[in-house]
Amino acid sequence: ALKGPVLAECQYPNVLVARAMSNGEDLDLILYNGGSKGKERLEIERLKPEHAYRVRNTKIEFNADREGKAVLDVDLDGRTEVHIIPASR
Repeated sequence: ALKGPVLAECQYPNVLVARAMSNGEDLDLILYNGGSKGKERLEIERLKPEHAYRVRNTKIEFNADREGKAVLDVDLDGRTEVHIIPASR
């Protein structure tokens, strides 16, 4: 989708992106750790400004800033799914 959230930045080669897809409201990522497992920072853009989001099947919740950006840390350990959705879903 041309309007949906995007993974704007991550630390390569620590984070390997196998899939990054959006339906216009969500962001579905499949990530792998390129080195040792652990926390990695993801920068997400094109979110709805000042809206709440969560990562499905986790307790991770966050808010987009006024520009529709957010930064979150995720634990990578092999194949890791990160599905970002509006908090109301």
